[in-house]
Amino acid sequence: MKKFFKRVIRLVLLYGLCGTVIVSAQDLFVMTNIPVSAEAETAMEARTTAITNGETQAFTELLDKIVSSTDRNKIQLPTPEMITSFVQDVSVANEKAGSTRYLGALTVRFKAEPIRLFLESQNVTFLSRLPQPALVLPLYREGIQTLTLEDNNPLWQAVRDDFPASRLFQFQLPIGDEDDKRLTYEAVIQNNTESFKKLAQKYNVTQIMVIDIQKQGTQFTVDTRFWPKNTAPEAEVQLTVSDDREIPVRIFRDLLSDTLRLMSKKWLYLSQNSSQPIKIYTVTVPIEKISDLSRIRQKLQQLNFADKVDIKGFANKQLNVNFHYRGNVTELGEKLRLNDLILTAVPDESGQMVYLLTEPLNYSE
Repeated sequence: MKKFFKRVIRLVLLYGLCGTVIVSAQDLFVMTNIPVSAEAETAMEARTTAITNGETQAFTELLDKIVSSTDRNKIQLPTPEMITSFVQDVSVANEKAGSTRYLGALTVRFKAEPIRLFLESQNVTFLSRLPQPALVLPLYREGIQTLTLEDNNPLWQAVRDDFPASRLFQFQLPIGDEDDKRLTYEAVIQNNTESFKKLAQKYNVTQIMVIDIQKQGTQFTVDTRFWPKNTAPEAEVQLTVSDDREIPVRIFRDLLSDTLRLMSKKWLYLSQNSSQPIKIYTVTVPIEKISDLSRIRQKLQQLNFADKVDIKGFANKQLNVNFHYRGNVTELGEKLRLNDLILTAVPDESGQMVYLLTEPLNYSE
């Protein structure tokens, strides 16, 4: 029996005077602060051994950073000599050397093209580019109350003080001065394009992400949207709590952590397939029982391999969905199959082929 969590997530992609940089995204092929130590008969031999070991450790951490978690164990680690050939340069900090011992911290910059060729030979999915920075603006709504950068906004407190860490994405926060408060209100509440532009110019970013959380009873719903429009897939997150008498910051951290974790999976797919054009596949999902409608919608919203899952509407016991997908319909069908969904092509009344999306006959909640 399959169960669905109360968290419902539609993935989001981030693109690109500074406010606080709350998550730092390093250069894709640069690994920093790799601790090394070694002992040998001489300090020079110890240093050579430490740097060689450090390059291997840096390469291992690079694989953890850019290779899909499902493919990571498929990779056979190359020899130290091959790893050294991948290295563009190495810098060392905090060096300490004795007569037979060496300590330090490495920054290792790898050559991009040899790494890509190696990973392609291993037939694994990996990151090929990093997302650009984005300015984050919080919006919290409860009843008639609407808060942005006010001190009593619990979402602003969570974003400012306890934003979850990531090695992939880079976010910036506004300083929160009176100018920011005015521009954020005009941009987020009044949807003022000029105010968005002024904030983007002030913080030197090309994109702004609005995190909009609405509380209704024990349910929190997040709608993450971007300025300019249509520059990134939408995001939707839901979290139901057992007690709404207090709103601890951890609730917002849970919401942001869920989104950020799955964002990484989404970006991994898109960066690997960015050269393929987006195709829109219109699919009909038969819904026999109205009680299944919410569950099916949630299941579709959890899919992370499409640029966008656009649920158009429900009528005549049918849910109409547009999949924005980089690939052919066979590949789309295989991705859906892995998520317990079956895509079939059938003729309609006029003889035209249409796509139906169903669950396996033995499927149950």
